[in-house]
Amino acid sequence: GSEWLYQTGPGSQYSYLQSGGFLSKVDTNTYSDEWIALGANTLTSFYRQTGSSPGQSQLLSDTQVNSLESNPWQSYNKFKRSCSSSHERCKQAYFNSRSLSSLQRQYLNLIIDACGGLDTSARIDKLPADYDFDPDGGFDYPTGYMSPQGVGFGNTAAAVAEQLKDKIRLDSKVVEIDTSTIPRKVIVTYEVASSGSQVRVIANSVAVTVSLNVLKANNINFVPQLPSWKQDAINGMGMGVMNKCAFVWDDEAVAQLFP
Repeated sequence: GSEWLYQTGPGSQYSYLQSGGFLSKVDTNTYSDEWIALGANTLTSFYRQTGSSPGQSQLLSDTQVNSLESNPWQSYNKFKRSCSSSHERCKQAYFNSRSLSSLQRQYLNLIIDACGGLDTSARIDKLPADYDFDPDGGFDYPTGYMSPQGVGFGNTAAAVAEQLKDKIRLDSKVVEIDTSTIPRKVIVTYEVASSGSQVRVIANSVAVTVSLNVLKANNINFVPQLPSWKQDAINGMGMGVMNKCAFVWDDEAVAQLFP
């Protein structure tokens, strides 16, 4: 998700950043322009952690890619045709009936847990085994992989901001957005942290991208007030953190602890 900059069309963020030269201003490399998929000979997004130092990763070799695509992925798809239970139970039955390497087991876990959950937002122990999902379906388009050192969204954003650095105001808290006082104009009032003084900016429009919690706390005074249907939606939404991490264990004993 957050590691990838998706290209979805001529007007996408990826196209804009690439055509504007902003991606060339960060230290991109051969691993930062990939086709994201988890099968069909395009297993570029499945990284295997190697080396003794954290963060040392490498792409699977073409030989490993082709091998994993055939076994266990295609093999499991044939096996599950006879399953009437969930993907989780079917997967365990498949594991019990096959002699698989640690990498094969972990790869199949990654495919089913990540792709199945991503495709349906369902737990795999509740997802029927006869539900088919294609690791390539819907994810087969060019992306920028942003996690290599020197790339990152922060560096890319800094490259974009370079042309606007004289207009960007940091340590300045927006306290009011007024869209009613001046016809067809918006007045944004912000407070300078260092002095406490307030500054008004008159513009044709404003893009409000503050977080949900800022809106829930009513830290910004909207004039006029937000409509009740929008305020109710803000008040009714929750916010939390969810991280998905994929690990591959080289030590078979450790891999058995995390099947």
